[in-house]
Amino acid sequence: MRGDISDERFNQLHKQLNDAKDGATLKYLGGIKSLYMSPETLAEWNKVVDENPNAILRTVSDKVLYRQMKDSFIANPDALKSLLSTGDAQFTHNYPNGNPVEPDDPTRFGRILAKVRDDIREE
Repeated sequence: MRGDISDERFNQLHKQLNDAKDGATLKYLGGIKSLYMSPETLAEWNKVVDENPNAILRTVSDKVLYRQMKDSFIANPDALKSLLSTGDAQFTHNYPNGNPVEPDDPTRFGRILAKVRDDIREE
């Protein structure tokens, strides 16, 4: 058991997250309160795969987030047009009160979103 769900259900949800092709599916799956990550799974999710401290995609979760974001923009032409219209603007990811969503790395989301924009622009 992982929290209040079986290993089988956890593995099913993990696969669904990994295979998700759109933001709505990710939002739904991310809202499942019983999706518990064991310390071992969390460690794997946060495993550093690029030792370069300046790398944008340093961890497993960075790479998954990048892929999901890129696939979502490619699947949604209106959102892609909006993203590309931002030029070289820097992105933030804050709560309405101004506090960063990820206090340990407040620029993570913005850096990954900018990489998605730049990579799509180059393709």
